[in-house]
Amino acid sequence: MPKTSTSAPRTDAIEFVGKSTLHKELQRTIAVVCWDEVSTVIKSSGLSKEDQQDMAYKLYHGDIDMPDSMGYSEQLFKAHGMWKCLFMEDIPDPWRNYPGLIMKRRYHRQEKEIKVHPDEAEAQINLALLNATFLKNRQMVSGRAIIDGGKMVMANVRIMLGILQHSIYQPYLASGSHLSGLEWDDYLEFLLDSFWKHQQTATATSEKEKADMDGDSAKKKEAAAAKKAPPAAAAKKKKTPPAQKKAKQSPKNSNAEEEESDDEEEEDVVAEEVKQRPKNWLWTGFIAFAIFGPILPADQDKKHQLKIFFTLDGGKDDQRSKGGSSSVRKKNQEDDNKKRKVAPMSHRDHMTEQQTNMMRAVVAQQVANMHYQRNVGAAHQEIEIAHNICKTASVRNKEQEEGNKKRKVVPISHRDHVTELQINMMRAGIAQQVANMHYQRNVGAARQKIEIAQFMYKTAMDEYGFWRGQLDTDQLKHPELDREDHAVCMYLEAMEEMKERKAKLNCLMNNVQASYSIDPKYQGIIDDTLTQSFTMQHIMTASVATTSQVPVCHVTVSKPIATGEEDNDDDDELRLDSRSEANKLFYHAVD
Repeated sequence: MPKTSTSAPRTDAIEFVGKSTLHKELQRTIAVVCWDEVSTVIKSSGLSKEDQQDMAYKLYHGDIDMPDSMGYSEQLFKAHGMWKCLFMEDIPDPWRNYPGLIMKRRYHRQEKEIKVHPDEAEAQINLALLNATFLKNRQMVSGRAIIDGGKMVMANVRIMLGILQHSIYQPYLASGSHLSGLEWDDYLEFLLDSFWKHQQTATATSEKEKADMDGDSAKKKEAAAAKKAPPAAAAKKKKTPPAQKKAKQSPKNSNAEEEESDDEEEEDVVAEEVKQRPKNWLWTGFIAFAIFGPILPADQDKKHQLKIFFTLDGGKDDQRSKGGSSSVRKKNQEDDNKKRKVAPMSHRDHMTEQQTNMMRAVVAQQVANMHYQRNVGAAHQEIEIAHNICKTASVRNKEQEEGNKKRKVVPISHRDHVTELQINMMRAGIAQQVANMHYQRNVGAARQKIEIAQFMYKTAMDEYGFWRGQLDTDQLKHPELDREDHAVCMYLEAMEEMKERKAKLNCLMNNVQASYSIDPKYQGIIDDTLTQSFTMQHIMTASVATTSQVPVCHVTVSKPIATGEEDNDDDDELRLDSRSEANKLFYHAVD
């Protein structure tokens, strides 16, 4: 468990406009939120008392080991999340360096204005106030005090939930709808008035029971003293005064006096019950029940409702841990016996409150069973009527009978299956898929052949360039060689090789075009696809260059090939010597 403070607590008191009542109410409101989370963990995994207090302390003040952790007290101070509905914004002030928040009067019930201010000198809501144990003790609230405060709130919350179940606000408990306008203020007034009345009634009843017990003990003492006294003294005491003799002679008057005394006692109790509630009075847990209870304000989100308010066993863990369920039953039985002893003679031999509740539960169960049986009987009657209607309709509908007969004639294999049109459509779809498969396979093979032909053509061009470079080298090394004859020979050899490769390329193209017409079923599909997907483009452009000293002419050789891609090579030109006879033959061969 973390230490609540590293140094000794300061002795100077904290000033607060709302006094200690509102101070403790704010702390208990935070405490019940912490206890809600702790109890959830207890039910799921279980925690020891030290771990419970440690967890409650971290939830309240924040975790020291986590720098970004913000406890619920700091969240209330900054009006974050679930605490926003407690405050309203103050008048804007450009000189104020903190959020201007004013606590709503409907929650603190005081005439003074209560604000949020970080400076302690202002005596308003601040972190030191929320974290301090008391106004005169600045030591931070311990985990044990936080859990105790949450349990105190839960004890009153259970009482208030029972009151709401028998009030005009019972429909809102089931629907969970918001109250708006003056209805919300009326609801808060109802919470305060009903709990005040309950508290005053409980106080008056306990005082009356105590007085009755004291009176019984006094009578027993007098009887014991009379037994021990001598006979003469007893005879003297037995002498009745004249007033009592008159009373004995007139028993009617004595009964009237007793009735008047009983009426006076009842009037005193009623006067105590009708005692007016102070305007600034708050019961422990009022703020928590108002903003986290079953009926939420309009500016509060439903996700902030506390789960512990809707559990049946919240707050009973301490009793079970001390002695178990058997000890709890014994204690309840002893309380019932005491109540029966204190009760008037006319009520002693009757059922206890627990027995009365059990009797009511049995009666309610019997009534529910009766309603169930009646509803079940009505449902069976409706089902029989519906069956009769169906039988009558099936007998009278001749067309339906004829349709059933026709349906029986149809083979089993054709019932509820696809029609002939659907079968033909499925066959056409399969044929289309097969055609696409063949087309993709043939096109892929054709593209591979075209790529091979292009590679062979580029290889020939590279060889031609190599020989052209070799010619220039030989010319430099051997100037005595006949330049024209040597060049013409090299040109002719290169062109012969180019013609051979060109013939092979044309042969490949013919094979590709022929492969598309293997299956006549898919010829139309393939032709349409070829028309849309492929265009005949020029890919082969050759150029042969001579030295720059010889006049040149330009010749372009092209052939349309279905490659699907454009040949973006630079324009190559055949530079040929116009003065040579071999060049003329070369022109003729190329044309």
